[in-house]
Amino acid sequence: MADPYFDPAYAAAYDANHPGLDGDIGFYAGLALEAAAKGQAVLELGAGNGRVAIPVARRGVRVTGLERSPAMLAIARQRSAGIEGLTWVEGDMGDFHLGTRFGLVMVPYRSFLHLMTAQSQEGCLRCAREHLLPDGRLALNFFSPDVALLAARMSAGNATPRPSNGGRGARSDHGSGLAMRYVKREEFEQMLGATGLEVEALHGWFDGSAYGPSSTEMVWLARPV
Repeated sequence: MADPYFDPAYAAAYDANHPGLDGDIGFYAGLALEAAAKGQAVLELGAGNGRVAIPVARRGVRVTGLERSPAMLAIARQRSAGIEGLTWVEGDMGDFHLGTRFGLVMVPYRSFLHLMTAQSQEGCLRCAREHLLPDGRLALNFFSPDVALLAARMSAGNATPRPSNGGRGARSDHGSGLAMRYVKREEFEQMLGATGLEVEALHGWFDGSAYGPSSTEMVWLARPV
C-alpha cells in the first residue's frame, strides 16, 4: 500500500485534517527562543509543511526543518518564501547527518511515532543526540498509550491501532492512513538512556502540567548526558 504522506493531494489537505494541538506551537516556540537567546539554532524533525517551523522562524530564530516528503517540503518552501534563517532539508528523521549542532531539536505533533520500529526510533534519538550542543535540549510529544484501547483493537485484528480522540485539543489519526508505533513511558526512558540522553522533564500537556494517569499526551524534554 502506498504511503499517502508522499501524495501531493494529501499534503495539500494536511492542515485541514491535522490542525495541531492546543498550545503546541507556543510551547516549541518558547524553547526555541531560549536557544536563540544563547545564539543557537533549532532543528525540527518531521517538519511537514512548516506548521511549527515557520512561526518559530518568524520570531527571529534560525531553524532547519528536516522532512522526508517532497510534497510536504514543496508546500513548506512556498509558504516560507522570504523568511530569513529558515532552511529546509529532505531527509529521514530516523537516520540523518547534517554536520552541525543545535541548541534545540524538536519533534512536534507525534511525528516520532511514525517511525515504525524500535530500531528506527532509537536511530532518531541517536541522531538527535549527535546534533545537540552540550547544553542543548530535545523536545517532543506523543500519545500516552491507552493500554485497554490498544489491547481491544489488537484483539480485533487491527495491527496498527489508532488512538482515541483524547482531551484538550488532542486529535486522532483516524482515516489518515498513517501508521504509528506506540511507545510507553518506561520504554521511552530506556531509549533515551541507550542513546546518550536523559529526562529533564515529562509533562502531561504543553502548559507544563504534571504527567499523570489521566494524561492523554506525553510532552518530553531531554538533554545530553
